[in-house]
Amino acid sequence: MKIKSYKVIITAILIIAAKLGFAQYDLNFTQYMFNETFINPAYTGSQEALSLSASYRNQWIGVEGAPISQTLVAHTPLPNKKIGVGLAFANEKAGVLNRTAAYGNFAYRIIMNKSTFAFGLLAGIQSTREELSKIKTSDKIIIDPAFASNSPTFLSPNFGFGMYYYNQKFYAGVSIPRFIKTSIIGEKAISTIAIEEFNYYIMAGYLITINDNLKLKPSFMSSFTKGLPLNTTIAVNSLLKNVLWLGVAYKTSNTISGLVGFQISPQFKVSYSYDYTLNKLRTQNSGSHEIHVGYLFSFSKEKITTPRLF
Repeated sequence: MKIKSYKVIITAILIIAAKLGFAQYDLNFTQYMFNETFINPAYTGSQEALSLSASYRNQWIGVEGAPISQTLVAHTPLPNKKIGVGLAFANEKAGVLNRTAAYGNFAYRIIMNKSTFAFGLLAGIQSTREELSKIKTSDKIIIDPAFASNSPTFLSPNFGFGMYYYNQKFYAGVSIPRFIKTSIIGEKAISTIAIEEFNYYIMAGYLITINDNLKLKPSFMSSFTKGLPLNTTIAVNSLLKNVLWLGVAYKTSNTISGLVGFQISPQFKVSYSYDYTLNKLRTQNSGSHEIHVGYLFSFSKEKITTPRLF
């Protein structure tokens, strides 16, 4: 078969990568500092109020079949403050692969004098379906039976674990958000616990108050899987007059990012980030876009007077 352009090759790579990525189903976030519930279940309830957030990411604009994802998260501490509970939903389309997931989060929180340490658990189910019939080749005479019809919808369980420590100025956490590896063989899905393929995360951040009008929040997140390179994102975000967020980030996957956001109120935040690829793929796409919206509901009669920075 003849391949007309690089787009077919990229689409094929995305299909393979999506199959491999189905093992952990870890979404790619630039604004990870606002989406930590997916990465570390121990983060659940740490906003000290009912937190609702949603995000949309469109990666590698211009590349056919590039990933597009949406998330929706709700989490809150229970009235005794020692327990945090939450729900997280995600949907992603990459190439011909469609994946959705729903997780329940639980965190046990040890509240100390000026800090909190939490253990978190995550459990849920994910589904995947491959729209193989959408794959087209330039040769209309030869028809590959493997691409004649779509795959069945596969359901598989997953669970994860994390630890998280934070106070007013510092946070740090470690986690394994997905324990189950799911492999598709023919028309069957096989789920196993693959210890050597766990994706480990470590994250930390620190709040620096320059003055009443300027706060800086440097942070990093690293992920590691045995046999693969360490993937790290380093970010510095600033909050001006408790209203305007500005930030930059660098990913060791050769990507730089810019962020702008508005703290519309101490409870309501909207942010946007743009990724620019530094490797050869930059000539084949016009960047990646990500939008995040978050809102906090206060339990007490007193209004929230300062933004939640962690």
